[in-house]
Amino acid sequence: MFGSFELVVRDSDVGNAVVYLNPGARLVGQVDIADGATTLAPRWTELWVSAPLADGEMGSGLTRSQLVEDGRFDLTTPEGHRVVRLEGLEAPWSLESVLYRGRNVIDIPFELQSGGEPERVRLVLTDQASRLTGTVHDQHGHPITDRAVIALPINPTFRHPGSRHVRLTYPDLSGRYDVSGLPAGVYLVAALSGIQEGDLYDASMFQEISAAGAEVVIETGAVSTFDGQITR
Repeated sequence: MFGSFELVVRDSDVGNAVVYLNPGARLVGQVDIADGATTLAPRWTELWVSAPLADGEMGSGLTRSQLVEDGRFDLTTPEGHRVVRLEGLEAPWSLESVLYRGRNVIDIPFELQSGGEPERVRLVLTDQASRLTGTVHDQHGHPITDRAVIALPINPTFRHPGSRHVRLTYPDLSGRYDVSGLPAGVYLVAALSGIQEGDLYDASMFQEISAAGAEVVIETGAVSTFDGQITR
């Protein structure tokens, strides 16, 4: 059962605040491995299925479902337009598809309604994930570790909170970074200082990243490289 409401408190007490509960939406399914995989399958019980809202927010009362030994899950969550994500995956594994009513909705929000029949989905994993690697250094070849490495898709459709196509990471002490699992496509990649995850969805920030970075083509199962040289 889930419920939420907005409450504004100013200069006096608020009494008799009531939360009305409704049954959650239920999502059940199975996680499978794509044909042709050669890597040892991940341990199912170390993975969790979640259904964040389409705008990337978790929403009130979000629950997660831990996979059982055979890859099944049973998740109850508040209703709304949601996407399905799998947490805990490590390289080289990534989520390849989310099959719902005969189509792949991995990047397409779908409506979950409270109190109805369970919705069934199938998640498919692949070990042919993309990799984006490289170094960040100064003009003398010395590593730089205080710049964020950002990958943003050229296609503006995918530049929104919670998108699989947006990534921010930091180099290690040697200046090297490694990003796995970006969907195939053309990206702008740059190394910038003073930037946080929430800044990435501002239109003006995209122009700054475009000026500082370069276009990189990401291909499924392939390794792409971007080396950022910073002039101090």
